[in-house]
Amino acid sequence: MKIKYSKRETRNLGNYENVTVEISVEDTMDLTETKEECFDRLREFVTSRLPFQFNKTEDKIQELKTEEVDIEEVKNKVLNLIDHDNNNRQIIKSILGEFNAEKLQELNRSQLKEFNNKIMNLR
Repeated sequence: MKIKYSKRETRNLGNYENVTVEISVEDTMDLTETKEECFDRLREFVTSRLPFQFNKTEDKIQELKTEEVDIEEVKNKVLNLIDHDNNNRQIIKSILGEFNAEKLQELNRSQLKEFNNKIMNLR
C-alpha cells in the first residue's frame, strides 16, 4: 500500500511578495510498519526538509533581487542611446512595443529587466 504526505507553507517576504513551498512524498508501506508509522515517517521526512527548501528558495529570491534593474538607470541608458544615435529611438519604441507598452513605467520588474538586457545589446 502506498502512503502519501504533502505539506505547503507560505511566507511573506515583505513588499507584497510571498513565497510558497510545497513538498510531497509518497512511499510504499513496508511490511514491518503500520499505516500510522509509515505516515509518521513520511511526515517527519517532509517536515525536516521544508525549512531547508525555504532557505534555498529565499536565497534564490535574494539573488534575483540583487539583479534588479533601477528604472532611472534604464531611462538614463535609453537617453544616452538616443543621444548617441537618433535611430535608436525607433528601435527602443519597437522593443517597448514587444511588451505592449509605450512607457518604461508600464513595465513590470521582470519586463524591465528583459528590456534592459535588450537595450544593452544596442551599444
